[in-house]
Order: sequence, then C-alpha cells, then structure tokens
Amino acid sequence: MKADAAVVDIRAAGDSHPGRVRPRNEDRFHVDPLRGIFIVVDGIGGQAGGARAAEIALDAVRQRLERETGSIPDRLREAIASANEAIHEESQRYAELAGMGCVLTAAVVDGDRICAGHVGDTRLYKLRSGRIAKLTRDHSPVGDLEDEGRIDERDAMRHPRRNEVWRAVGNAIHQPAEPGFIDVVEDTFEADAALLLCTDGLSDSIGSAEISAIVCRHAGDPSAAVHDLIASANDAGGGDNVTAIVIEGATFADTTGFAAEVLPRRPQGAVSRMVAPFALGAAIASVAIGVAPLPTPAGSGRIESSPAVTAPSPRMLTVGGSNPDASTITAAVALARSGDTIAVEPGTYRESVVLPDGVSILSVSRHAAELRRPPGHVGAWAAITIASVASGTIRGFRIAGSASDPLDVGVVVTDADAAIEDLDVSGARDAALRISGTSSPTVHGCVLHDNPGFGIRVQDAAAPEITNTAVVRNGRGAIQVSGGAQPVLLWSVVQHGNRSR
Repeated sequence: MKADAAVVDIRAAGDSHPGRVRPRNEDRFHVDPLRGIFIVVDGIGGQAGGARAAEIALDAVRQRLERETGSIPDRLREAIASANEAIHEESQRYAELAGMGCVLTAAVVDGDRICAGHVGDTRLYKLRSGRIAKLTRDHSPVGDLEDEGRIDERDAMRHPRRNEVWRAVGNAIHQPAEPGFIDVVEDTFEADAALLLCTDGLSDSIGSAEISAIVCRHAGDPSAAVHDLIASANDAGGGDNVTAIVIEGATFADTTGFAAEVLPRRPQGAVSRMVAPFALGAAIASVAIGVAPLPTPAGSGRIESSPAVTAPSPRMLTVGGSNPDASTITAAVALARSGDTIAVEPGTYRESVVLPDGVSILSVSRHAAELRRPPGHVGAWAAITIASVASGTIRGFRIAGSASDPLDVGVVVTDADAAIEDLDVSGARDAALRISGTSSPTVHGCVLHDNPGFGIRVQDAAAPEITNTAVVRNGRGAIQVSGGAQPVLLWSVVQHGNRSR
C-alpha cells in the first residue's frame, strides 16, 4: 500500500507495560502510521515461550504486511499463517518452548478503510460519534457468552474462565484460508473516527465505556490516551501485561465533548490465556460470529439491525459453589428457559443431565465438573441426553466410567442440533458419543479416550460436524458409521491403531 495522504494524515501511538503482577512482559506491538500497519500480540506458554512466540509472530506478520503484494485480506491471512508455522516449528525444535503460542490482531489502514486479521482475544475497537464498537470477536468461552448476550461485560471481565481461548497462533499447522482459524474484519475508517487495538490486559481491566471516555478525553494526543489507558488498567489491579495502540483520523479531535455509548455487537453469521489444553496438541475450534458495523452514511447499502426487545433477558444460573441458584444440575435445568446459561462449579455430580432447547450448560473450570453414575441407578446409564432440540450447548465437562461406576454412553444425541464442546469422556462401555436419528450436532474440541466401546457411533441419517477432536485409545474402534450416516470430520486426531468401522 502506498503512503497516500489519507494514511499519512492519521495520528497513532502505542505502548506496552508488564502490569503489576507479571514479572515479564509477553506482549509485543508495532506501530507504522506511514504504511498503515498496526499489530498487537499477546504471548502464551509461560515467560520464555510466550515472549518468544510473540516476538516470532510480530516479526513474521510485519515482514509479510510490508511486502505490498496481493490484496490486504490475503496479506493478513498469509502473514498470520506464516507466524503460525514459524512458532510451531520452533516449539517442536526446543522442548522448553513446547506449547508456546500467541493471540494477535493485525490491522491495515488503507485510506478510508480498515482491514484486520484476528486470532484469539486481543481486540480491535472503533470509536465514532460518541460510540464504541468491538469489531473483533473473542475466540473464547467467555467471549461466546458475552457476544451472544448471555452475560454482560462486567460479568465477562470477572469470569473465572476469562483467560481461556479457543484459538491461538502456533499450536497446530493451519492453512491461510482454513475455516475456523483467522477472522478477517473489514470496515470503514472515517476521518472523524478512531481505532484501538489492545490485549486482554486492558479489556479485562476496564470496560468499554471507560476506554471510550479515555480515548475521547485525549483526542488529538493518542500518546496521552495510550498512557492513560495503561495507567487505568494498572490502577484496576494490573493483573496482566497490557498493550494499547490508538489510531486517530484527521478530524477525530473535533468530535470531543460527547458522552461515550457502548454499541452491542450483534451476530450476523458464521465465518472459532491459557489456550484450552487439548490432548495431542490439537487446537479447539468454535464458530466465529461476524461483526455488526457502526452506522454508515445513507447510500452505503448497509443496514443497521434493531435489537429485539420482547424476549426475556438471558440469565446465568449457578450450580455448586458458595451461593448457588440450584444444588444440582437437574434442579437448574428445571428453572432454565431458552437463552439461559447454567454455570456448574467444580465437583462430582452424580446425576443424569438432559439438555433443554436453547440452554447452555457449562463447566466453570475446564473438566473440573465431573459427571458420574447416580447411586442406585438401575440399567444402562448415559451421562448427558440431548434429544429433539434445535439449539443448546454442553461444554467443558469430564464424564468418567469405571468398574464401580459403569458408564454406557457419555452423550446420547437423538434428532438434535446442539453444540458439544470440550468434553473429556472415558470409560464408556458402548460409546463416548452416540449420535442418531436426524441429528446434526457440532462436536468441537473434545477428547474421547480410553473407552472400552467406540469413541463415536454415528447412526441413521445423522450428519454431525466433528472438528478438532481427539478420538484415541478406544477398545472397539475410533468411529463407527452405519445406516447412511454422513459425519464430517475436520482437523481431528483419530488413532488409527484402533479398529474403525
């Protein structure tokens, strides 16, 4: 991209700070107003690995974006894929760097347009006319809840799983255009607008309204805005490294004096800090949601949706812990209505769970809520039943069977289209997952291992989409397909030593 007047006329500044708790800063950033290139990177994998991954990513992304060949979206995809490959290769080469990776957002300003490539929970915001909109989507369990309106921003900022992400750069080999890896976001960048790129050290510390107020208060001086943003994050506790880049259009300073308004992100279709750990190193995938744009001038052809106001607000019902809404998952299910989330605290739950339509049942801490056979249960036992529902999510549970607690099926799905994510299932005598009827569920990021039966049985006309799932060490075989079923298996690990049918 040439350094035309529209790009040269922007003002930008960035800075990074280790925070008040972490001994080392694993964030990295790059500010190049002349080329219109801006990058924030947050390293993952411990002090040595996280910092190294962030450095590799920053160098690889910057070098590819500075080579002005191809379209900007293609350059962004290639840049991030190049970083991903370089990090993965180095982590395989050195044992002390195993598991390292990063999350990042890279943005290119091209005249009156902004285009960004994004993986993880770093963020890109746009500020204009007193409003702030999050243009990127957090690839995380908590980000899913917030973007879907199931929890508000404050609850997301203090959620115990806020540091987990579904996607990261460097954990597995990916192709540039591979679905479920890189989100590419495009929007307008008007002269009276501003952009903010940041790591979660900022967005987990101060809310959108405060972020907007700070940037607007220092309009015309992005360096002062960055300094104030970082200071505010540290004043709020400084629990993580914090990095911010502020980019202002030529007339943004003329729009000060208004109160900040936070625009909700509205889903508009599918395009998925501690990375949720995964057996055999596969990364967990999830469905990503498009960006709801800010209003644009008449004649742009873009229509702003109006939020629905008649449906009851989604609720968060807790099970277990110090102040639960229900003592058992079954009791919480009886209270739940479509749109609600049931958050289950760590513990062993001896009950059978039935997923209602439109409800999400989540383990607050990954695999720390365990389902086992209820005492006195007679006959075959399935831990989770999903039947005749159009939507819903079950996520993060461990399901275990043993000689004293026999398990027949981990999850039974019949004529249902739910999301089954991040389950650890072992000890099932028939199958970890049994999917039948006309079911078309999505199975993401599960580990189905050491089951005496099959890992997955797909029957009848079922057509599940199974992604980033490990099916290993299962006695009767990995996946059994029968009766005309048509499962789709992508980016998963299936142990071929098992006998599959």
